[in-house]
Amino acid sequence: MGDSVPRQARVTKANKKVEKFEHQYKAACVVNSTTSSVFYYINDGINLSSMNVANLAGWRCSSNNQLYGNFISGVSGDITLTAEFLGMNATPDKTVLYAGSSTASLKTATITITDADASPSVDTCSPLLTVGTAVQVSSDPLIYTMSATVNDTNMFADDTAADLVLTDGTNTRTVSFVLKNKYTYSITDADGNGCENVSDVMQGTTLTFAHAKNAVESSGAVPTGRSIVAFKRTAPTPVTVIKEADFPITFNSTNFSARNITLQALLDPTFLTDTNEGGYETTSLPFSSQTGADNTHPYLMNYYGNSTNHQNQLFICIRDHISAASAVTLALTNSALDSVLEITRQSTDHDFIVKIKDGVAVGSVPNDIFTLTATDPATGATKDIYVLIKKNQIIGSKPAPNAVGDIVFNDGSAMSYTDFNGLSTAVQNEKKAAAIALIFYKGTDCNNDGDTTVRTLGVGLKHESGRTWCTDSAAAYSKNITAIQCPFSGSAGAYTFTGDKNGSDNLSQIATFLTSNGFSNDTGTDANYPAFSFAKKYNEQKLGSESSSRIPAGSEFEDGWYLPSLAELYQIYANGKGANKVFDIDTASNALGGDRFGTRTYWSSSQYASLDDLANLDLAYLIYFSTCHCNCFNKNSGAYVCAVRAF
Repeated sequence: MGDSVPRQARVTKANKKVEKFEHQYKAACVVNSTTSSVFYYINDGINLSSMNVANLAGWRCSSNNQLYGNFISGVSGDITLTAEFLGMNATPDKTVLYAGSSTASLKTATITITDADASPSVDTCSPLLTVGTAVQVSSDPLIYTMSATVNDTNMFADDTAADLVLTDGTNTRTVSFVLKNKYTYSITDADGNGCENVSDVMQGTTLTFAHAKNAVESSGAVPTGRSIVAFKRTAPTPVTVIKEADFPITFNSTNFSARNITLQALLDPTFLTDTNEGGYETTSLPFSSQTGADNTHPYLMNYYGNSTNHQNQLFICIRDHISAASAVTLALTNSALDSVLEITRQSTDHDFIVKIKDGVAVGSVPNDIFTLTATDPATGATKDIYVLIKKNQIIGSKPAPNAVGDIVFNDGSAMSYTDFNGLSTAVQNEKKAAAIALIFYKGTDCNNDGDTTVRTLGVGLKHESGRTWCTDSAAAYSKNITAIQCPFSGSAGAYTFTGDKNGSDNLSQIATFLTSNGFSNDTGTDANYPAFSFAKKYNEQKLGSESSSRIPAGSEFEDGWYLPSLAELYQIYANGKGANKVFDIDTASNALGGDRFGTRTYWSSSQYASLDDLANLDLAYLIYFSTCHCNCFNKNSGAYVCAVRAF
């Protein structure tokens, strides 16, 4: 038959000997100039109930000009059936319109009106629609067209229903539409420069993080070493941070209150370090095991730094954070380093100081790069900053002193004198150049009452002769300073002590006494307090013919030296020279290039405690190392002095 759809014949048995062949015919059904086809057999008729349309009067057959209902019988052959209506009929070419579209055909429908008694007009109309004037297309049959366009002004809920009612003065017909939103989104870089603009994004379309990220990265707008971690929706307001976990984004009226949307890329935080405030950047660190290093890191800290030269710390400013500054965090990824480093947030909230804690032994400091991680809770972005602490190889055999008889080296490490004595002469000579003290005490007996802190005390290798406790012109010379009295009882070599046994603050106690009692505080004048001055400035002392101190500038051991109390001075004798000594302190000191105690007399920092009359106010305690007797001498008398320190 020449049709694109093949015809089918039907064969049925009428009786045992006769078969009936039936031919299939086509009926072309025309509704408002739109044609669709159905196929039928003569004996079956044609059932058009499924093609029923509003206001249908019936179907007029072209072969006999008769008007039929929804079921047609008694016809044969290929025919045309034209729908006729009871009065006016209105049919749109589409029932879904998209607001916000730049394509006119998606936002406008054409309504075809047939069988009108007069020119049709709008009876009622949704405010979301704009309707044009009816235009006559044909007078036979009478056909008009009208346009209906969705308004773009404001957002509306997805799938909003909008009705248009038409009238020709006699009949009314309702045309219903479903209104949807279309969107235009722009993706920009971190500086707001456009990277991608996409128009006519259908309602319900989704955007993935990967697509948005690739759009920015392909524009070359991401600096080396940085990465996109989120996007900021800058329009419409309110501004919202959209993390990767919030993707894919669905374009609908629930997520957006406007059809034009800008997504601005947000980069992970970056850092700034002030090299005048600590540490310094370096490009020569071994980063073979690290990835992502760029010009914001690595950084270097100096184990031998101090609060004066700031090399023991980093001043880090976190930039490009999105959340409130106080919420940005900086933390160590290795909790084992919490005892080595401290992180302090500054008053500006996004500034931090990372510092090696005071008194940390070199053996506790990591040999490799460690990581600090900044986190911006608004985006979930993290940024790693890699730091290496510069330090020398450990000199001793253990990271820190922990027993009487240990040698302390200027890197904070230690080894027992017994182990040292077993080394070759060459190795001994190499190590002794860094030795600064011998541990003579570990315990709590030299603490003041109530203090249970275990202290490990060492004595410096350099001693000095002819030093007075203070001069007779010093303000403390003829004063009864009870706060630094350390009374003793028992016999030589078996003394016990009470009172002020911890001498670490005795010079400041003298200063407090003088100030509190209306005397001039002259403790800062070294010439007035020679014994105390030697201990306070012990880091400047040189051993024998050595050209410089063994304590390097910037070392943690520059400070903390003091003149021992009577109780502490006694422990040097008891553990290093007495009958029950733990080690021979003179032999050990001499082997390290230091001075012997021998049979000399040494000043303590303790005020004489047995004051019978005013004539004894100028007395302080000392110990004869020849017999271990404690005695008192005039403060302006010359004797040996040594310096001690906690390790």
